[in-house]
Amino acid sequence: MFFKKIVKKWIATFEEILTVRERQIFSIFIGVVIPTIIDFFTSFLFPIQNIFLKMSNLAFEVLLPSMVIYLLWARISYLQSDSETNSLTKLRNRKGMMTAVSEKVFSIQRVLNGLITPSPNFGVVAIDLDNFKKVNDAFGHSAGDEVLIIIADIMNKIFTRLKSGDDINCRIGGDEFISILCNTSLDVTKERATMFCKAVASDTRLHFDGFNITVSVGVSTMHYLQTSKMEDIEVALHNAILEADRAAYLSKKNGKNCVS
Repeated sequence: MFFKKIVKKWIATFEEILTVRERQIFSIFIGVVIPTIIDFFTSFLFPIQNIFLKMSNLAFEVLLPSMVIYLLWARISYLQSDSETNSLTKLRNRKGMMTAVSEKVFSIQRVLNGLITPSPNFGVVAIDLDNFKKVNDAFGHSAGDEVLIIIADIMNKIFTRLKSGDDINCRIGGDEFISILCNTSLDVTKERATMFCKAVASDTRLHFDGFNITVSVGVSTMHYLQTSKMEDIEVALHNAILEADRAAYLSKKNGKNCVS
């Protein structure tokens, strides 16, 4: 009864932040595992029962807060990740993009501290879908969602260097996407953007009756900056994205399905 009361008390306290599965695990841990351990010590080691009871109670007092702290940490991590991810495409959203770029800048600062080396740049790729509205108008928004998922899949194949994990792929709204390539020259950024453009155009999943989904792409460079202020990084990234957006608009104006 004692342990059941404890379980109900803690579950009620953290009910709003624990998932059903986490509550089940929590209940089993407190209501079954720990009492079983205590029963074992008290039944088979009777001569030193008092010692083990004290040890068991101490373990209960230590493990319970530790379990709660772990579950809270896991929940906070999940909520933070969820708030920085686009639920449909699983790419980063604007907030997640800013967080990731800032982490990269600060990480590079630690590596370069005290070294004499050329400053690395960030390649910025702005992507705007061609003919996307036709998909929604002709086949509905569910078909449009499928297109966005396919675009995200191609982005992850072209713009993600699996060994380094340095590239940052984002959906920033509607049919607009951004990819940020870390420690990359403008020439390499254009090369990768061209590969992506061709991959989209040749993907049969994006071919519809009377039209195809293609992309108008623009590229720019965000120069590495030595700063400890998030505001400086935000301004630099914002300006680089504006430049890439203008280039993407130029691609759209020049007939779509190209890189500028």
